[in-house]
Amino acid sequence: MCSISVIVPIYNVEDYLEDCLLSIMNQTFKDYEVIMIDDGSTDRSSQIAQRYGHEDRFTYVRQVNKGLGEARNTGIKKAKGKYILLVDSDDVLVFNCLKKLYALIEEFGTDIVGYSLIEAIDPVSYVFFDNSSVQTYYLSNREEIIEAYIDKKISTMAQLKFYNARVFQNASFSDIRLHEDVYFMPDLISNINTALITDGKFYIWRMRPNSLTSKPFSKDRYYSIVSGQRFLDYIKEEEPKYLADAEYMLAERKMEYLEGILKGHVYRLFRRDYLLIERQLKEYLKTVPKDSVIRKKEKFKKVEMASRGLLRFEAYRLYLLHIRLVNKIKRVLKLAT
Repeated sequence: MCSISVIVPIYNVEDYLEDCLLSIMNQTFKDYEVIMIDDGSTDRSSQIAQRYGHEDRFTYVRQVNKGLGEARNTGIKKAKGKYILLVDSDDVLVFNCLKKLYALIEEFGTDIVGYSLIEAIDPVSYVFFDNSSVQTYYLSNREEIIEAYIDKKISTMAQLKFYNARVFQNASFSDIRLHEDVYFMPDLISNINTALITDGKFYIWRMRPNSLTSKPFSKDRYYSIVSGQRFLDYIKEEEPKYLADAEYMLAERKMEYLEGILKGHVYRLFRRDYLLIERQLKEYLKTVPKDSVIRKKEKFKKVEMASRGLLRFEAYRLYLLHIRLVNKIKRVLKLAT
């Protein structure tokens, strides 16, 4: 038994893994274990993780590739700690992350602690980030937790929560390949009664071009909508007074999916999906009263634009501007030669 189990799923991150593991090894808090789940890596990640597996408190486990969610589940099942922290293997922890989070959860006795992150191309340079003065917000019941999630005060990212291990007695991650954190949220909310939110930045998220979330647009992005629908279904069943908010959250995810299609320049490939979702948004808007507070939401106007086909129009307008600019540059270069 130890105080904290740190779960690190690993898949083909040979260039970043050492930074991640060193940031855990160098924590000021020492009563922890690290469970590294090698999810079928095909690069040098396996050798690096195995080397750390010989260190005190580090355990190496290899499995066939099952995806991030299943790798986390494997680690959680093997965890012996009172609390659990999930760390992606290309990211880094601030030097006193474990000490700070342990002190907060022990002081307030909550089921989870939610915290913030630093986005960085070079995360190691932020390891000694100063979190000496942080604010905290105590959520005393499930309604307050749902409201905080709706207001985006609780992140969907699983790495930005410090969990009491009992949370996972009746909750686990899905085997879907993208947006598994969002899909997990109804399970999490169902299994917690209290939460603490802090603005402390204890986690450093590495910005890199070949991560799961920055890959070219694919059909897997649709899991964002599936996850939003799952949260809506949960609200209908358990907390119907938040129905309007959950419906809007789903509409927002649909709009972002359409944006992804346009930004990924794959409209022709996903035209049928695009037009179907566009019509769904149009039908959704008919259900939102003119005086509803939902219409004041940050991205409501974009949802409205998407429903009217204006996102497509704007993307086409920008495309024409791009073509004109390219042609103008070509003419200037031709004259210069």
